[in-house]
Amino acid sequence: MTNPTILEELLKLAATANSLAEFKQSLAKINI
Repeated sequence: MTNPTILEELLKLAATANSLAEFKQSLAKINI
């Protein structure tokens, strides 16, 4: 049995990490 709330939190964390990575790439492009 898996707890759906834990899976949802993991998905949120993964999405947040992905968004931060894309944000950093965007900043790098602007700074160049």
